[in-house]
Amino acid sequence: MGLVSFPAVFAIGLFTSRLGKKAVNSQILLPVLMVGNVFTVYLWYLELAVIHIICPLCVSLYAVNYALTLIVLLQFLREPDISSGGVEPLTAQLAMLRI
Repeated sequence: MGLVSFPAVFAIGLFTSRLGKKAVNSQILLPVLMVGNVFTVYLWYLELAVIHIICPLCVSLYAVNYALTLIVLLQFLREPDISSGGVEPLTAQLAMLRI
């Protein structure tokens, strides 16, 4: 898993950041990392329920994947919403008028 997914995430990160000249586009990177997280949950199941052996290298790669996902998720939550063109929703504007 790590042999393919980590270089893919690295390449997507470089491509979306224009080789580090701007912030990584987390809207593209987050779904890719979430697919990796779903797959690692499946691998956890195989390790714990089927094989009954925990691979230390695999667990370290899972931790790296979860950490990357957390970092990108935090960046995603801090990004401004550009879908509305920087304009607040109508409900927020009305709530400000009532104050």
